[in-house]
Amino acid sequence: MEYLSVENTFTQTSKALIAPSSKIAQPKIGAIMNFHPDIWGNFFLDCIPDDEVTQAQKVKQMEELKEEVKRELEAHMPSKQLQFIDALQRLGIAYYFENEITNALQEIYIGHAHGDDDLYYSSLRFRLLRQSGFYVSTDIFKKFRDKKGNFKESIIGDVMGMLSLYEASHLKVHGEEIMNEALKFATSHLQSIAIRPSDPLEVEVTHALKHPIYKNMEWLESRWYIFVYEHNSSHNTTLLKLAKLNFNLLQSLHKKELHDLVRWWRRSNIINELPYVRDRVVEAYFFSLAMYYEPRYSRGRIAYTQLFKIITLIDDTYDNCTTTIEDLELFTEAIQRLDINYANKLPNYMKIIYQFTLETLEEIEQDLAKDGRSFCINYTRDELKSLSRAYLQESRWASENYTPTYEERLENGIASSAVSCVLFASFLGMGEITTKESLESIYKNFKAMKAACVIGRLKDDIGDYEVEHGREYVANAVKCYMKDYASSKEKAIEEICKLIDDAWMHITEEILGPTTVPMPLLVRILNFSRSMETIYTDSDNYTVVGQAMKDYIKMLLIEPIHV
Repeated sequence: MEYLSVENTFTQTSKALIAPSSKIAQPKIGAIMNFHPDIWGNFFLDCIPDDEVTQAQKVKQMEELKEEVKRELEAHMPSKQLQFIDALQRLGIAYYFENEITNALQEIYIGHAHGDDDLYYSSLRFRLLRQSGFYVSTDIFKKFRDKKGNFKESIIGDVMGMLSLYEASHLKVHGEEIMNEALKFATSHLQSIAIRPSDPLEVEVTHALKHPIYKNMEWLESRWYIFVYEHNSSHNTTLLKLAKLNFNLLQSLHKKELHDLVRWWRRSNIINELPYVRDRVVEAYFFSLAMYYEPRYSRGRIAYTQLFKIITLIDDTYDNCTTTIEDLELFTEAIQRLDINYANKLPNYMKIIYQFTLETLEEIEQDLAKDGRSFCINYTRDELKSLSRAYLQESRWASENYTPTYEERLENGIASSAVSCVLFASFLGMGEITTKESLESIYKNFKAMKAACVIGRLKDDIGDYEVEHGREYVANAVKCYMKDYASSKEKAIEEICKLIDDAWMHITEEILGPTTVPMPLLVRILNFSRSMETIYTDSDNYTVVGQAMKDYIKMLLIEPIHV
């Protein structure tokens, strides 16, 4: 693919339009925009990939293991199949067996619910079927409630069942009060287990309370679950070995992709030309792993990371506290045009970003054109234009010392969240499944897309609040809610979390269909929402790379698993 040829991204022709770097007229960088530098240095540039012989040996081993897994999957009874499929998915190896899993779930869906009196199996069946798009009624949980409609006290001692009920309850949709009650009931009793180190399920319970399966980043969940699964005395040795080999093989691929991206970013020299921007190419790539980790999406991860960095550059330019509103208006107009002939109207420091953006978009388009798919990039371009208009509105508010109302923040914030833009960027690497018809369905008025925008905006605002609350005029949903309703920070976050919960139900409803959008595209929307829940759990781990983000990157991109 051409846009892996990162040397070509910043050509001599485009550089000729820019004044020499020593002469560039930059805005004065205020203390507010003093982001910490990249923390990874040359680590990913210096990584040495496995040699071809080692790679081939791993692949050969995996092929033999995959055949054994297929035989075992087909041999199990439905109740055991559910456990087996759950393990495949959580270990990160389900993509090898997509057809077999779909067929098995189809049979389980239309067949008798084996183990329907067992809380663990009933909840597991409910979760696995719903997350695969099969609608399952909540009536299956009525048997676990007493005559008063409360969940029976007798199930409290079934920790595996309670944990399974808790995980299932996150796949609720609007109007399912029983699932709200299930979540409260299970959470309350699991919290008491989480503080009992002697309980054999304490580690799993503690993890689930913070990162429920449905809302956690898949590849990160897989890395964690491989460790947990290995320490389960009843684990399947074939599955475990395949999962470990698969993880290490993909980690090698991911490190190679990141190596190329770091080189691309360094050769652009942008961080030296424009030191006010966030130097976060490694963290941007981490977001791409949240969207898709499988080898067939390598092209997608590269394009996604490149466009993610462009969005960061543009965002940081609008947020720069000393950039004038007049310059930002020129910049916004330039983005509406996306025409190289408009570059000379921009200040020199903006030319750098503008030309870098145009060249990257063009390279991606040329690569897509080889497959007759250049139309896909047009949606990303349109979203970039919309994003710049939303950024300009926020800059105008800041220049006027105006704190928007909560409703104004929500309306403009959905556009300025950049979620639509990054999601359309994620569709670029999806291949033939991304048709004009499916993209049009999403682009026009797709409920799941809007829901993801709400989650992205509000999780970001909650994560950013502590960083931004010292700045007087900032469009932040937490601050705007507190101002409009004279509430505490805690009350504001509580109300905002209700909107996030509502958005999650909209996404689940779309997954349960019917819809004209193919499931693989829906999964990107789901995965983005998962990334926000994972990365913005406690703070903005992209802007300020905290210990959580460092640990995540080490787990997925630095430390292999011992086989």
